[in-house]
Amino acid sequence: GMIQRGRGRVVFVSSIAGVTGVSGEAVYAATKAGLSTFAESLAYEVRGTGVGVSEVVPGVIDTPFFGRRGRPYGRKWPAPIPPERVAKAVIAALEHERALVYVPCWLRLPAWIHGAAPGTFRTLAARFGGSGLGIVPSRGRPEIRSAVPGRSRGDGLAWRAGAARSEGR
Repeated sequence: GMIQRGRGRVVFVSSIAGVTGVSGEAVYAATKAGLSTFAESLAYEVRGTGVGVSEVVPGVIDTPFFGRRGRPYGRKWPAPIPPERVAKAVIAALEHERALVYVPCWLRLPAWIHGAAPGTFRTLAARFGGSGLGIVPSRGRPEIRSAVPGRSRGDGLAWRAGAARSEGR
């Protein structure tokens, strides 16, 4: 495998829903949050082996997902992005050994607000659509996230390896 060869990279495609939560998508958001935490834990485990871990965090992707679940995507904003854009982000994560890529890149902002000021984030999400949008610090700097709604500092310490990058730019 990759560890024996001393090189390689694993890429996980999660979702902004797993970073911030999304109204009406609790199970989906929880599975994507679990995937994100798995990617983070795996990155710790393979550190120093020559194997890297990347996570691509897209927003809404223009696929049959919403139609198949029986409730079409009805929001005008954010508009769904083409799957090819996410594929390009995966390739960029591999080619440039990026630990974290948001697609589109502006999703870093709501993710950061969610992590830095969860109460403010919840207020904005309730006002502008109820969806979620947490940020990941760059170069291993820790972030304090609250596990208790309404608290700005909290119980959990979150970390992501490498710099937060977007779409191969």
